[in-house]
Amino acid sequence: MQQWIKEVARGKRGSRDLSYGETLEAARMIISGEATDAQVAAYFIAQRLKTESSDELLAFVHAFQENTQKLPIQPAISDRLIDFAGPYTGRNLFATTIPTAILLAESGIPVLLHSSESLPPKFGTSLADILNELGVCTTQML
Repeated sequence: MQQWIKEVARGKRGSRDLSYGETLEAARMIISGEATDAQVAAYFIAQRLKTESSDELLAFVHAFQENTQKLPIQPAISDRLIDFAGPYTGRNLFATTIPTAILLAESGIPVLLHSSESLPPKFGTSLADILNELGVCTTQML
């Protein structure tokens, strides 16, 4: 992990974007727990200061896709499915993903709306809390 931190943590001018393969390796080290908490923090802070490249972001997406539980969804549905994450901060904003998802589902378009209780919005309530208050049946994945 240290070799990747050295490459991205050399400051705005001295750092370089990692290749897709290098970033995939770093992401796998983070996901597996091989990287320490301090290394993970240093890497992400350096990436934030450097600004992530599209290949670096894509490598993280693919690494997390490799390590996530897949929902068993029929191809006829998954080919049309719209996946909404919940980037709702809870502060002076309206959670537009909820009515949008409801309208799409009402129109016959399959929708997957997800959020995380382990990482709630900084201000306000999570999308899951809002859905529960609306009486929408939600499923919790472990």
